[in-house]
Order: sequence, then C-alpha cells, then structure tokens
Amino acid sequence: TPCGRNGKEDVDINQIAGYYCSGNMAIYMNYLMKGFYLPNGLQSYDHEIVLAHEIGHHVQARSGILGASWHLQFQLSGQAALVENRRREQCFAGMALASLAHSYGITPDELPAIFKNESSRTDSTHGNTRSVGLWFRAGFESGGQIGRCNTFAASTHDVA
Repeated sequence: TPCGRNGKEDVDINQIAGYYCSGNMAIYMNYLMKGFYLPNGLQSYDHEIVLAHEIGHHVQARSGILGASWHLQFQLSGQAALVENRRREQCFAGMALASLAHSYGITPDELPAIFKNESSRTDSTHGNTRSVGLWFRAGFESGGQIGRCNTFAASTHDVA
C-alpha cells in the first residue's frame, strides 16, 4: 500500500485487526481475524467494530481532521504526542458503528456487551479503558452530531 507493507512496519500483520491508509484512502482488514461470541452468547461484533473504527479514520481524513492531527502530533513529543494520537481514536468509531448498526443487525440488547467489549480494548495508542469506552459511547450516542466528538477540546485526562 502507499502506507507500506502493512501500514505499521514494526508490527506483524497478523497482530493487526485493520488499519486505514490515508495514502490511498483505503481500509485494510485482517481476514484471518476471528470473531467470537461473548459469555452471554451474543456476538462480539469484532469485525464490525474494527471496520467502524477504520471508517471513522476515513471520515477524519476526508474532513481534514486526520491530517491536521498528524501534523500537530509530529510537532510534539513523548506523552503530548501520544495524547494527540488518542484524540482521534474512538469517537468517530462509535459514530460509524451507530450508523451501521441496523445493517449489521445489532439489537439494543447487544449494545451493553458491545460497549463493554470495546472499552476492554486498551493500549498506549488508543487510551485506557475509561477513555476508550467514554469516547466510543459518546460517538455512538451522538446522533450524528460531529461536535460531540470534539476530543480536541477535551482535557488530557479524558483522553488518557
């Protein structure tokens, strides 16, 4: 791809669920990723959540948010750069999943498990469980109001 062999050269492609390449505005998904069912028998919707996450990055790219944030991140270093990265991670994913929920067949009964599943995905680039869950849910419940995803005005604590 224009973004390299797998978009993240230092990571094994089998460890990546999906990524967005702004070089050609394409989403790449790991077709080997296995979906699973949660202990309550409901689907995890892992594939759908990852796709929604990457669609969120595509919307950010088309609107100029992604490029501006990348530009700012490269001017920063250390923790400040990491916080800038986290600001663009979860909210648009929630918004994208909300717009796709009907076509995915997601029922209201499944939402608590989906929110719990998504907030359990934590790492240094996406944030801690509290902020990941907070912003994913904010996007999902935004009703398409992009202003509800203004993580750039949020405190550093809220994107930790």
